[in-house]
Amino acid sequence: MNKGYIKLHRKFWDNPISRKPTYLAVFIYILSQANHKDQEIIINNEPKMVKRGQYFGSMKQVAEQFKMQRSTVKYIFDYFLKVGVISVQEKNTNFTFITINNYNQYQDSVQEYNADNTGIQLNKNVRKEECKKEKTHDQSEIDRFEFFWKQYPRKAQKSKALKKFLSIKDSDMPKFEIAFKFYLDSIAGKELQYIKQGDTFFNQWKDIYIESQEQQSTGNAEVDSFEAKLNELRSEFPGYDRFRLKEIMREREK
Repeated sequence: MNKGYIKLHRKFWDNPISRKPTYLAVFIYILSQANHKDQEIIINNEPKMVKRGQYFGSMKQVAEQFKMQRSTVKYIFDYFLKVGVISVQEKNTNFTFITINNYNQYQDSVQEYNADNTGIQLNKNVRKEECKKEKTHDQSEIDRFEFFWKQYPRKAQKSKALKKFLSIKDSDMPKFEIAFKFYLDSIAGKELQYIKQGDTFFNQWKDIYIESQEQQSTGNAEVDSFEAKLNELRSEFPGYDRFRLKEIMREREK
């Protein structure tokens, strides 16, 4: 019986039992000693089926475990019976056959634990359900991803790409759009094998955005230099329009 483990939902600590150390100790003990699967045993030379969620033991055994008076254990068991935590299937001077009420429901249900319940949520699926809720995204976000995905030429690893896209903050979306347009322009006419896979682009979009800004800065510097040269020509050829000045500039650069 000392193999394996049980699980306690955090909300169990809202249960009144959790605020009484002796009650808590006894309950966790019988919970941990309860069968997690049906098992047949022999009692008084007769076969007896101990079902999942049932505890076969004695008040004396519990009392010895915690060095309590047997009367104290009985008092605690009486409380558990009163509030419906357990039910006694069979009892005599040598053993007590206890069923932990709702054991299967707590073990198998995907419903959220209720602090008013007198049992303990053992279900490992609860946290999974909570995680699913945390990761749920609005359909509009999915649709926005599809808008970009349809335009992207190398559609590989869509699920990974979607995961990366959904992690983008709303405040970063304008930057993503700049990176997306910049990359599509840069790969125009390229063979598919030289284009990043879908998930790779969505994973590296920040680097591509930085590259786009660096090129833009270079481009702005070139524009500033061009305008400075035009102004110099204007002083040399007053009255010439921009078109004539550009022709002169090209001729001198040959």
